[in-house]
Order: sequence, then C-alpha cells, then structure tokens
Amino acid sequence: MLHLALVLGVACAVRGVEPAVAVPDAEWDAAFQRAQGWTGGDAMYSVDLANGHVLWLFADTWIGDVRDQRHATGSTMVNNTLARHPLLPQGKPPAPPVVEFLWGTSKAGNKPAAWIQPDPKQLGDLVQQSPIETWYWVADGALLRAHELSARLVIFLWRMARSGAKVMDFRNVGCAMAVVDNPHDDWSQWRVRQIAVPHATSKLSDTTRSDSAIVWGCEVLVDRDANGREYAHVFGYRPHGPFGNELVAARVSGDLIEQMDQWEFRTVNGWSPRPGDAVGLTTGLTTEYSITPVDVDGGRRWLLTQSEPLFGARILLRAAQSPWGPWSEPRAVYTVPGLSSQRKHITYAAKAHRELSRSGELLVTYVVNSLDFSENVNNADIYHPRFVRVPLTLAPEPPND
Repeated sequence: MLHLALVLGVACAVRGVEPAVAVPDAEWDAAFQRAQGWTGGDAMYSVDLANGHVLWLFADTWIGDVRDQRHATGSTMVNNTLARHPLLPQGKPPAPPVVEFLWGTSKAGNKPAAWIQPDPKQLGDLVQQSPIETWYWVADGALLRAHELSARLVIFLWRMARSGAKVMDFRNVGCAMAVVDNPHDDWSQWRVRQIAVPHATSKLSDTTRSDSAIVWGCEVLVDRDANGREYAHVFGYRPHGPFGNELVAARVSGDLIEQMDQWEFRTVNGWSPRPGDAVGLTTGLTTEYSITPVDVDGGRRWLLTQSEPLFGARILLRAAQSPWGPWSEPRAVYTVPGLSSQRKHITYAAKAHRELSRSGELLVTYVVNSLDFSENVNNADIYHPRFVRVPLTLAPEPPND
C-alpha cells in the first residue's frame, strides 16, 4: 500500500497535478463549537426538511457551559438532541449564531432532558414494563412526501439499556420510530408519535450478543419506483462474528411505513415479508454508517461511509452499483489526526451528508471521544462534530454485478 501511494504520488507530480486528498473543514467545525447551551454531541445524522432547513440528530449531548476548555459544574449529558439551520448552496456552512438547538426538560421543569424518551403507553405491548431503565439514541431519519402538505418526518430510535458500570457497558434492546406528522411547522409545535419496530430485536433480559438481532435505522433512503410510488429503504446492522456487523436492508411504501406487516426484507434474489430471510449484504460494518447515491461519469453508484471498526483511526469508503451490492472492499480515505492513547481517545460515527456536500465531494462527519469519562468532562475540545471533505475520486471502483 505504501509503495502504491508513492507510485501514485510520483505519477501525479510528473503530470503536474496534485493528488486528491480529504481535507478538514474548519468552518463547518466552528458551526458546532459552542461555549453555552448545546456544547457537544455524537451520532450526527442530518435530514433535509425540504423547507430550506437541515435537521441534525444527535445522541448523547452535553448541555451547559464551557469554561477554561472544560464542561463547567452544572453541565449535564442528555441522551438525544436536535439542531437546525438554513440549507445554504454549494455546501456552505452556516454561521454559528443561526444554528438552533432543541432538547427537552425534566419532569420538574428545571433541568435539561432528552428531546424524546421511551413512552411505554405509545410503544404498546411490544415493550414490556421493566425495572430496567432505558433511553433513546437517535439514528437516521427521512422526510416522506417531502413536498406535500401531508409530509411526515420519520426518525429511527435505538432503545438502549445499561449492561454494566463501565463507559461502554450498554446494549440495544429494541428499535422504534418517532413520527412527526407536521414537520413543516416550527419544531415547537411538532406532534410526535412513537411506534415500535418489532423486527428481530433483542429482549430486555438478553445481556448477550444475539446473532439474530437486527438494529434498524442506520440509513434511510427515499426514492420512487418506475410507477412513481415512494419507497423508504431502511438499512440496519446484524451482529456477524464476535465483533463485526453485517449490512441488512428492508423496504416499505412510504405511505405504509408504520404498518410493520408491510415491510419487506432484502434476500439473495429479491424481497421477502419475513425478517429472518434478510441476508447480509456485506460485512465488517460499524453500528453507524451512511449510504449515499452519487453520480459519477454519467452513472449512479452508492458509497458506504463508516469509521474503521474497533475504534480504528481511519474513515473508510465502499462502493457498489446498487445499494444491495455487491460492495467493494473498504478503502481508507482519511486518518483522524491527534488521537491520544494516553487519554484513551477514540473516533467513531463517520457518515456522509449528501445534502450538505459540494459537487464532486462528500461532506463527512466523525467524532473524537475518550474511554475515560473524566477526560470527556475536562476536555471540551473533544466530543463535538468534526467535518472533512472527501473527493469522490478517492472512492474505490464498485464491483460488477
């Protein structure tokens, strides 16, 4: 690999052309570097609201003040928050003052809380009452019937529970959807419903890694078939081996996404109504990724963006001629700088944002965190979105079908 890089570098130098490289975007970084209120979060999914604004979805989030580069006394961490800002042309970042944030308040009304929390009354019989405390981490979302008065915003939610006392001791115990019936209204007026997604999820009592458990909502792509019917393609992951995950996919008519018996699952040859028939489309995935359609050389291909598994330092791209694969082997396109083993720094959650990308590029986010929670508290320079622009020319070639 090093020899190949040197050869390519020499070839470009001889031709007088600089080799394409992924570059950090400090202006985008600055949009989410805050000293008051919302001061950091991970996950970092984005949704075009089709009303001139972009919605951001964050999982665990710091709320409070930053003083002397640390989260000040009184700061708190909540499990999910939202942000929004105007969608500007050509991938231009918003000025920090125009980025707005939303979270909830505690029952007493005097402390920050998550934007959304599990509601057993709405989730129904599929979620049993349990003494185990659970919370939501947000996953991807999508706008259905985007340009109609009947538009709906769907946000996937991962229901989580603690599995031990350490920072990384947590497990997924189910999936749900938040459905916003009036997404074009101001978010202070949103009507939000919670709907359980029952397809092949773990049980609250299950503390082991289940090979049959699928987690849905890593990516949601909306398009139309040849007859103009809108479909939501929902991607997830299923454990594969002791550490890795494999890609799985489902589809459902946008009008019927709340009807779980209408979902179909990708198989080797097509689609099946049975969740257990879903096949792994590729392996080696992290739990967070994105799948992005791009137009290259007059044709369409799909790029899968992810962090390197097991908290590796690199951001990886795969390519395919169809979202169902076959997928190429991953190619490293960026190495996250400045990771400190002494401070137990890790990076994860890489994903692309199509609606914010310039022509010929992907705008990719990732986060740097620490396995030592005290480092997270005392170092406010980590744990907020980092942005990098990745030229499409760095993507691997997709395999032939």
